[in-house]
Amino acid sequence: MATQKEIKLCQEITGLSIRINMQSSYSVWAEFHGHVNGFEVRITEKWDSGKNDIEGWGCSDRTVYLSSGYEPSFFESREDVAARKIAELEALKKDLSKFLGRPSKNR
Repeated sequence: MATQKEIKLCQEITGLSIRINMQSSYSVWAEFHGHVNGFEVRITEKWDSGKNDIEGWGCSDRTVYLSSGYEPSFFESREDVAARKIAELEALKKDLSKFLGRPSKNR
């Protein structure tokens, strides 16, 4: 099962995504894919059919697979895995926050 910290970070990233959609010229998709326990974020310029994803923010570019169901290897502990997933989510949140209030380059 994902840790409470992983869940909290996913919630914070979802909230940040909503704020970016409301306060910038970007559209953000933050999605949990339960069948693989993956949390994914995509970004385009304000959505309109035909808009491409922002480079580095396309489908599967920014997916973090949560610790749910992850089997640690011989040299890992469950705590090591959770710490790595938390670090990945924190980095995703930090990178995403750079889009808040930022106009797109094509405006």
